[in-house]
Amino acid sequence: MTAPTTPAPAESDAVHVAVTWFDGQTSAGVAGTLTLWAEGHLTLRDALGRDLVATGEPGPLHPDDLVVAPPLGASARAFHLGGRGRGETQDLAALQALEERLGRGMRGRLLARVESAWPLVVVLALTLILSTVAVMRWGVPWAAEQAAMALPASAATQVGHGTLKLLDTTVLSPSKLSAARKAELRDRFRGLSQPYDHLPLSLHFRRGVGPNAFALPDGTVLLTDELERLASDDDQILAVLAHEIGHVHHRHGLRMALETAAMSVLFAVMLGDASEIGNVTAGMPAAIAQAQFSQAHETQADDFALDVMMHAGIAPRHFAVIMRRLQESVAPEAQPDTRDSDAAGASPSARRHRAVKRVQRYLASHPPTGERLRRFERHAASGADDARAPQAPSGQGAAP
Repeated sequence: MTAPTTPAPAESDAVHVAVTWFDGQTSAGVAGTLTLWAEGHLTLRDALGRDLVATGEPGPLHPDDLVVAPPLGASARAFHLGGRGRGETQDLAALQALEERLGRGMRGRLLARVESAWPLVVVLALTLILSTVAVMRWGVPWAAEQAAMALPASAATQVGHGTLKLLDTTVLSPSKLSAARKAELRDRFRGLSQPYDHLPLSLHFRRGVGPNAFALPDGTVLLTDELERLASDDDQILAVLAHEIGHVHHRHGLRMALETAAMSVLFAVMLGDASEIGNVTAGMPAAIAQAQFSQAHETQADDFALDVMMHAGIAPRHFAVIMRRLQESVAPEAQPDTRDSDAAGASPSARRHRAVKRVQRYLASHPPTGERLRRFERHAASGADDARAPQAPSGQGAAP
């Protein structure tokens, strides 16, 4: 009676892939066949049936040892066998059949089909680009607006305080206006903003960045000494301050900071740099200090200023006059200064001077447009320039 023998693997159920094998010992490749047998194990043999991979140490070949690179069009595909070496094959159909037998390859095949269908690739790329642009152009501003209106006042306070501290340590200097002049302007500012006592408004004075006024998210309105000197009467100053109250009312500063933060997160995600996400909140004050209001924000603030001025009996022409003066005063600063470079070893005073120049160029980069000025001038020409009886400003009592 003869001893039983192990039945040979069923040839019809095996999957054979013609490969070139590189054992890592020499640069020459060896032609061979990678076979997945019906029993589920792998062999890699040359044309004479000799094993090209030792099955002793570090162990027998197992399907889990096979790691196949994703397909790339009709190019040869590479594979590894548990650190024993690497191979490549042009027998793509057989390799696909082997992967299907192992329950793999669906994702790779889909990718290969996409890569081979260039019209589809172009359509997908354009869709991705247009979607990204749409998110940045409309999605982020809309989300920032909703978030700004929903955030508690403490959030605006934190961002506003941080922004003022940053500006005071970089480009702003203490005001040289007299205490009496400051008190006079604050008294008129309180009268102007009285219908909006739900807003935490406060007027502060600084100098050093040219004629300007700007609002911070916490309700702080900054007026520079240079603007006070530029104005020929206080109604012109109040017209500018009414515009800044509009920015606070609509939470433009906070919306701008949130937009910047959202953009930073979006780009960090797109670039795979998650480490930058943690710096977003800390960078909000700098974003406020450097960013610029959009044309839509300026239009909203203009609308608000018109209502406030009419309520206070201030002629709209005062806004047009001071805006034209501002435009003329910052025009020379709009020219780039080729000497404005952060050279190593520059003195603190030189760095401060360059920072002031950058802020002045920022202020000049969005001067009042002709249409904005003509709008206020049309109000003056239509007879709205005469002082009118106080009326309730539109939006009075709305949530900040």
